[in-house]
Amino acid sequence: MNVSLALPWTLDQTIDHFLKVGTDVLLTATRDNVQPIAILACEKFGATLAICPTTRSKIEQLLHSQSGNVVVSFLKTKIGYPKGDSATQLAKTLAGVNFLALAAALVSTTDTFEAGTALENMIAASAIDKTFAPTAHHLKDLLNVLEPRLNRAGFMDEVLNWKAWWLGSNGFSESERAHIHQYGEAFPSSNGLEKIVMALRAACRIGQATSVTLTARSAAPWLTAFVI
Repeated sequence: MNVSLALPWTLDQTIDHFLKVGTDVLLTATRDNVQPIAILACEKFGATLAICPTTRSKIEQLLHSQSGNVVVSFLKTKIGYPKGDSATQLAKTLAGVNFLALAAALVSTTDTFEAGTALENMIAASAIDKTFAPTAHHLKDLLNVLEPRLNRAGFMDEVLNWKAWWLGSNGFSESERAHIHQYGEAFPSSNGLEKIVMALRAACRIGQATSVTLTARSAAPWLTAFVI
């Protein structure tokens, strides 16, 4: 997989960018009751993520399918997702779509605060200037807004499919197979999530690396779905 990644970025440049083109972001943040810096920092962070084209395409198609509203005549109302929300704003750029792909895996398998904590650490680690880094609470609020839309990406379905694959594979003892059967829907801790994402980022940034070795037991189905 060939993925070009940006170098570590500075949050002060993110603020300058916001002052120039931040009207849409400010309106979106106000509508969704989230912090504008959370949207902008996540988009910048997305530029450093190693996301395959197939996954990006799946996220874009998902959001496109959610763009319309259904009119309920007898209620005299429309049902659907609001136009210009945070997901729509992030989907305007490749970096934003990359972040949405990561967020889809996070919100599908863990609570938004734990996911926000992992993102806080990852964003701070990838930014040169951490002065304006969003907090875990700011990121949790953004993930809460994104969760209803991204849950439909079906990441947990992928986890269950890979769980079945692991259970049907040869080369495992009965005790190992029983362990996956009972605990195979487990997911990494916030610290584990951070290390997995950072390892994949580093491998693609190096350029010449062709593989990354990741060790897991209970979380093997989750890790396989996340990486593949």
